Amino acid sequence: MIKLLQNGNKMFTLTAYFAMHESIFQTDNCSDLRRKVKMLNDSDMVKLDLQDMNWEKYVAIYLMGIKKFILKQDNKSIASQRLSSVFWLHQITKISGIIILL
Repeated sequence: MIKLLQNGNKMFTLTAYFAMHESIFQTDNCSDLRRKVKMLNDSDMVKLDLQDMNWEKYVAIYLMGIKKFILKQDNKSIASQRLSSVFWLHQITKISGIIILL
């Protein structure tokens, strides 16, 4: 539980600045790129429209990156780690039961 709270505090500290401040982005370069791609008729090769993007897959990969690079966690989730420990506990219990019966 302490590790979970530490990770939550770390995430809050890292994202607090971005949550509290407004960012203004200029899109002049993107507009120029979109215009040039349309002029060259390469719009089928270069996808610039974000509405066609698979957002569920993007968010899943984004969250895996946050876990790996910011929180320094391995790819195994906490649930799979618990499941692994329960599996080995079950195996040890079965082997102990067999030894006791023998």
